[in-house]
Order: sequence, then C-alpha cells, then structure tokens
Amino acid sequence: MLMRTRFGLLALAPVIGFAVAAPRASVQEVTLAYKWTKGETLRYRLTQKTATTMTGLPGGMPDAKLDQVADQVFKMTVDSIAADGTVTLRQMFESMRMDITSPGGQVSFDAAKPDPSAAPPEQAVQKLFAAMLNEPFTVTLTPTGRALKIEGFTRVMDKMFAAAPPSDPQTAGAIQQMRATLSDEQMMSMFSQGFPEFPARPVKAGDTWAAETTVKNPALGTLLMSTSLALAAVEGTAPSQVARIATKVKMERDPKSPAPQGPMGMKAEMGVANGEGETLFDVGKGRLQRATTNMNIPISMSGTGPDGSAFNMRSSANSTVTIELMDK
Repeated sequence: MLMRTRFGLLALAPVIGFAVAAPRASVQEVTLAYKWTKGETLRYRLTQKTATTMTGLPGGMPDAKLDQVADQVFKMTVDSIAADGTVTLRQMFESMRMDITSPGGQVSFDAAKPDPSAAPPEQAVQKLFAAMLNEPFTVTLTPTGRALKIEGFTRVMDKMFAAAPPSDPQTAGAIQQMRATLSDEQMMSMFSQGFPEFPARPVKAGDTWAAETTVKNPALGTLLMSTSLALAAVEGTAPSQVARIATKVKMERDPKSPAPQGPMGMKAEMGVANGEGETLFDVGKGRLQRATTNMNIPISMSGTGPDGSAFNMRSSANSTVTIELMDK
C-alpha cells in the first residue's frame, strides 16, 4: 500500500531563514520564508517505520503484529518563480521500496527492481509502484509555505492503476479507496501536513505558531489535524545557522463528518492521534536538513466476521517518519 498518512506519499519543501536586527543583543530573530532559485533541484529521502499491534480479531484469531518500512526518494525542481515569490515546483519519485513483516511472513516491494518470481498479488503492487517512478507533477507554494495547488498527480495515479488492473472485486475495492486518497486535492492536504506553514512575522526562540489542515480519508471520514510549532533555538552563526523547530501534532475525526461505511459492512473509527517531532533548517543555505515525527494512531473497527459473529478489532500504530536532504 502507498504511504499516505500525515506524510503519505510525498512531500517536499526547503525553507530559508535570515536573521534580522534584534531589539536586544540577547534576542535573535529570524524570518522563515521560502526562497528559491529557478532551475534548482533538490533530492530528499522519506522513510516511514510503522509498528502496528492488532487485537480483537474476528473468529478468535490471536493478536497480531505488523511491521512496515517504506523508503522513497523524490526530487523537486524549481520551474518558475512569480514576482510575489510564489513558486511552482516539479516533483517526481525516483525510487520506492517497502518491506512488510506480518504473521504470514515477510514481503518486499521495490519499484526499480521488480521480482518476476513474486506471487501475482505482489507483482501487481510492484507494477503500481513502478508506474509512478519519474512521472512529474507540480506543486505551487506561497512564500510562507502555504500549498495553493497540486496539479498532475491524478494523471500519475491514472497511469499507475492502469499498469495493474484489478483481477478480483476485493482488489478493485482496495484500488478504488487508494484512488480516492491519492487525488490532487488529497496530495495538497498531505503536503501541508508534511511541511509546516510559517508565520509572516519574525520569530525568536520560544515563539510559537499553529497550523491546521483537513484530511479526507475514505475509511475514516474527514480528519482534522492541528499542529503547534515552536522555534526552540537558532544555533551557530551566519552563514551556518540552523533553526531547530519543535512540533506537536493532534489528529482526530471531524465530529461534523459522518463516519463512512467500511468494506463488507465494517465500521472504522479513529481515536485521538498524538505526535511530536523536530525539524532542522539550514538558515544560510535555505534548505530543510531533516524533519522527524513520531506519532501514535489508535483505530477501532467493528462488524460481523465470516462466521457471523460480531467483532470489535483495535489497532495501535506507532509511526516514525523522517525526511532528510540527500547529497547530490
């Protein structure tokens, strides 16, 4: 499955900060704003490690653990910069790999190196991944980092799903859910989650600001994500300063949004998900160095099992997502 959580498939945005005159020598202020050079290309590696524990499985099945590691490399190139600083970035994935360990064994997918000996379902997933590689789409940002629009990702998804048409109704249902989650609109929400929007005002160590975004999940409904950010420190001296930003994240289902009906009559509910992390920016070069977020996501699912008995399954997923600038 494609990564889509707070961080989903993709995200991407270097940040520049520059020091401005402080009212006192002991207080250093910085203004965090995007600054780009036309034609510039950056590469980032996104790694997500998730450990999930599931209890209350139908049919009296024992508790299960699922470990998942996803690794993606993406590059982005500055296509154009407007007079007001709004930028259009062209992004594409260069590699995608996933390793899944479950009670049934271990499965690995590598988009760049498909395994011809894999079982048909695994080969289908490999084809989905491979069809996404080197397919461009664009992201438009304001100088403060607000995502205005994403274009072309729906086209990438069309190519992706055409590469491995579903062979059974269950697979077709899963692909339909993926399509709903990976549209242009959804990618814009995921981009906003992965890289925070910055305040227009100068900030100093201890200052805080907040950001909110809405995520539409076909299985869980409309989710509200609130992020609080604090400038913890500005380390080093110009031009080698690094801004260290602490983040806290809270995600829950919008109470005004009706819970969608899950597959086979199942009902899914997400509890309050909480997380925290840290982001490092190279102020002098204006580039994101590294961002790490740890998050716990509780989900319950109720319904009727194959034997007709009711079940109430619960899962707790602990996820660590890291985005890091790669050497050219």
